[in-house]
Amino acid sequence: MASPRPRCNRRLSSAYSAPDKDPHDAGYAQEARENITDLLTRLQDPYGDMIRIHITDNKDGRPILLQRALIERVSPWLEKWVQQNMQQFGSRDLYMETGSETTRKMFLFCVVKRRVPRMEELELREDGGQEYQGSLIRVWTYAAETGIAEVQDAVMRRFWWLGGRGMGRR
Repeated sequence: MASPRPRCNRRLSSAYSAPDKDPHDAGYAQEARENITDLLTRLQDPYGDMIRIHITDNKDGRPILLQRALIERVSPWLEKWVQQNMQQFGSRDLYMETGSETTRKMFLFCVVKRRVPRMEELELREDGGQEYQGSLIRVWTYAAETGIAEVQDAVMRRFWWLGGRGMGRR
């Protein structure tokens, strides 16, 4: 008889029980967009410097909200993109095209719907491919469900390239 599943936040874990879900699948991407806010609301300072990022085909029209301090600390590539766009357009409302490299990285950075039993079981590799991308998604999911503030530091210490040169390699 199978052992019972540990209790967890159903809203974060119920949809992605299959370990081989493709992050480029249209349904996966749509649901990822709809659930990004679940993770980010845990991190938001209501008085913080918020950036609104719009995905061009997001049918419900809701932007992704990102805290500027989080971007600076975790993701140099996204911080650079934000700076360039804010300078160019003079707005906190930024737009990403579906299918672009930036949007793909955004999904990998923000997806929060997977459950991971223990971070030690993850093997992250810098040599690219679906295995790398899947592992990256699982690390961020684990961080989201375990209490992002504590786990995020551990992830960054162990996988220092998470927000830098390893991101998005194929």
